[in-house]
Amino acid sequence: MKLTPEQIMEISKGDPVDIAAFITALLERIDSLENRVKELERQLNQNSQNSSKPPSSDGFRKPTNLRKAGGKKGAPKGHKGSTLQMVKLPDTIVTHPLLRCSHCNSSLEKVPREGHERRQVFDLPQPRFVVTEHRTEKNAVPIASRWCKQPFLPRFADLFSLDRDWLLGRCI
Repeated sequence: MKLTPEQIMEISKGDPVDIAAFITALLERIDSLENRVKELERQLNQNSQNSSKPPSSDGFRKPTNLRKAGGKKGAPKGHKGSTLQMVKLPDTIVTHPLLRCSHCNSSLEKVPREGHERRQVFDLPQPRFVVTEHRTEKNAVPIASRWCKQPFLPRFADLFSLDRDWLLGRCI
């Protein structure tokens, strides 16, 4: 909506109702344009950190650094550090023999050792299955001439509602 200076002078000399309607139309247009600018700014500020856009769509903009300039790295002041200490009796000892000199390539196989250097590696063990075999007893009942055996406890049995037969065993 472009108006020439003559058109603006014509409108300003017109009826006050027409001037009010023109100003209202201008305010509505300004409001719609402000909303459009807000939406475009919102889209412009989106990146992979605050939307579902992939990181490749971020372009060449580098993410802002959240650290203070010149700040120290590492643990905060007053934090009591800890480290793994060497153990006296490791589970496994692996000796790496020194067979040749790394400088002159002389054989050191028959030369007596004068010491060693130690380093310890702490590995988490691989998970493994723990297998438990459950066995129930069975016996011959001398008086009744039959076998009696203890049934297996149901895996998720409510221990408070076990029946008397389970506690006493069943004859077969």
